[in-house]
Amino acid sequence: MVWALTVDVAVLAREGAAWTVLLVRSADPPQEGRWALPGGTVDPDEPTLDAACRELAEETGVVLGPEDLVLLGCYTDPGRDPRGRYASLLHLAVLPEPAQVRAASNGAEARWWPLRAGDGGVANDALAVDHAVLLRDVRRVAPHTSTPRVRRVVERDVPEVIRLHHAALWAAGAHAGPGGWDDDLEDVEAAYVQAGGEFLVATLGPVVVGMGALRPVDVVTAEVKRMRVLPRWQGRGVGRAVARALEDRAVDLGFRRLVLDTTEQQRAAVALYASLGFVRTGSTVVAGMPAVLFEKDLAPGP
Repeated sequence: MVWALTVDVAVLAREGAAWTVLLVRSADPPQEGRWALPGGTVDPDEPTLDAACRELAEETGVVLGPEDLVLLGCYTDPGRDPRGRYASLLHLAVLPEPAQVRAASNGAEARWWPLRAGDGGVANDALAVDHAVLLRDVRRVAPHTSTPRVRRVVERDVPEVIRLHHAALWAAGAHAGPGGWDDDLEDVEAAYVQAGGEFLVATLGPVVVGMGALRPVDVVTAEVKRMRVLPRWQGRGVGRAVARALEDRAVDLGFRRLVLDTTEQQRAAVALYASLGFVRTGSTVVAGMPAVLFEKDLAPGP
């Protein structure tokens, strides 16, 4: 028997004090009338992340990029779908607020539901195929609040870190294209932590929404590097939380001065650093683009 590869997408959005999840109601038999996560079959030669984004847009009108998605698991139970043998890759995205949705071209309904059945969400017996199992797994990893947790990077974060880096620069119009200047992201542990610095990520559940790093310059000075925030989460305090955590960590490591550069196109970053007490000290060119130089003296720890 030939397997078909499919993708499903769990999109969570914060509404008030609770998380909601985007579901679609099937218009096709044998699951007609039942609710399911958006998804469908992967086309030949189509990357699975691209397929997940395409299916989500086709079924709900919500447009996400690969950088918004995290792979949660693969579901291969032979009896999971009455139509045949389907293996599904489940992806997760976390949004700061519900996006506007529209019905699919086949008339299937799409809407936001409370994530947890006890809060008014969809009951398990109203869900299609094995999506009660998929939603159970989503609930297990869903963040408790909309405030990101800032922690040290681990190996499993690296693919997301790389996608976040490129997405944030493209959104700011500051991407310099491929080059050796991104080699440090292939092994952030060696490039930063083992070198005497730090690399932090801001996470909501398993989704990395922000990041930043410290790299030693000399015994008293560290350079702030790789400050990035997922475009959908910019302007919501993520960058500020990472910057504050980096300052605290710099003091713990014995640094007394921070320096950094940021391209002029990254206006939000320029404004953030100024608001955090960084002083503009000059200008330079980074990867062929005009950039601003900043520094800040740190107060010694207690």
